[in-house]
Amino acid sequence: MKHEIVPSVFAYVDGIRINTPKRTKTEIIERAGVLDAKDKASDWAWALTGGAYLLTVWCEGIRVHPENGRWYYVESFTHSKGNGEPLGRLQAPRAAFRMECVRDMYANKKEALAVLQVNATSAERWRTGSDSEVDFRVKDEAKWHVAICDEARDLLVLVRGEPGWLPSESDIADLQPAPESAPSEPTLVFPDQEHRDLVEAAAVETVTAEYRRRGLRVEDVGHQNLGYDLKVFNGERESYHVEVKGTASPREGFFLTRNERRCSAKLPTWCLAIVTNALSDPYLQIYTAAQMEEAFDFDALVWRCDPHPE
Repeated sequence: MKHEIVPSVFAYVDGIRINTPKRTKTEIIERAGVLDAKDKASDWAWALTGGAYLLTVWCEGIRVHPENGRWYYVESFTHSKGNGEPLGRLQAPRAAFRMECVRDMYANKKEALAVLQVNATSAERWRTGSDSEVDFRVKDEAKWHVAICDEARDLLVLVRGEPGWLPSESDIADLQPAPESAPSEPTLVFPDQEHRDLVEAAAVETVTAEYRRRGLRVEDVGHQNLGYDLKVFNGERESYHVEVKGTASPREGFFLTRNERRCSAKLPTWCLAIVTNALSDPYLQIYTAAQMEEAFDFDALVWRCDPHPE
């Protein structure tokens, strides 16, 4: 999950996700060269033509070396869950094939392509027995190689980028992701304005159509900076004041202005309408202000800074 990932890693992965066309987890591996991708969408490694490999690298486990910034990933050969339970019926063969791939990579000094995966299930839940669930995947621009393959110690280390560097013993002392030496701020990555306008227009259209389907009248007031985008009328009565948020991805996430948040707190009829996959397969979810506060974390990413008044 996002909060378990080193911030600079998540910023890189999320930047790819935002700025490239939306693709499903199947399409990602299919475009990387996986045959029968539909049947193998949940695998952990794939053999490509010509003896090459594609590996899943789970972002929650990626470490960033504090001195040189190199990414590396530590895992075990057994892949047993942290509560001592064996892998499940589907997971065990996925792990076994992954180990076959990395043994061949190590023996023959092969590099592999990688898909960087963000899970919707926390690492802690996975370690205590739950199955992982994919939030999203992106294809990495760099290749990975096996830097350490020590089956006697049940230790495998993958490193991103050119061979020749190894993490030290202290770098791999445990299997928990290590923080970077200094806190990293998330990088704000936005699509271009034209893209944002298209997403916003598609989201407003989806929300408007839904309320009209319910027999309600809709007035677009987004240009008035009221803290909401739509007034929704039942007859002559203003029944809802709707703030619309749209995203081209399947994952809910949005920016809320101070004015919008203030309005949500003081106006009982205020609600939030989020449209995911706005440009392809729109899906609408509506939250009251109270439901929004419960469902989402609110992080202050930027501040407006003006000179002190004289």
